[in-house]
Amino acid sequence: RYELQDVARPERPEKEIFKIFKNRLLNSKVRLLCINCGKYSIVETVKDIKELRCSHCQSKLIAVLKPHREEAQNIVKKWLKGVELTDEEKVKLEFIKKSADLVIDYGKDAAIVLAGRGIGPQTALRVLYKPRRNEDDLFKHILEAEREFIKNKKYWQ
Repeated sequence: RYELQDVARPERPEKEIFKIFKNRLLNSKVRLLCINCGKYSIVETVKDIKELRCSHCQSKLIAVLKPHREEAQNIVKKWLKGVELTDEEKVKLEFIKKSADLVIDYGKDAAIVLAGRGIGPQTALRVLYKPRRNEDDLFKHILEAEREFIKNKKYWQ
């Protein structure tokens, strides 16, 4: 009698965990930064993103970054002015550009994936590239990537 309950039970927590995860992702805040003009930089909740387009220059070259990445706008502005960047800034700029490329190719799905913990443009591309039948498949792929990140994080530090 108990055995049957135990076997059937794991279904519900998994669904609950998935629902909580999906909710967390959609309620995450991200920084949207225009890399065409460098003037547009706002923090927005993922679920509230309507259009990924700069309100200043109408460009769709919008990078999706973690909200605390405030230095990103200064790096983009320096780069647009042709000012020499430090090696660290060059690395960050590449990251920003790759993020904007994903938004051009995948739109809001890119923003959803990039809101994941430990997910940068390279991992996001792998996640976005995976086949999916429905919206939930995208979230399952993101959850997989986050779990992978948590599992391997200790080796990168």
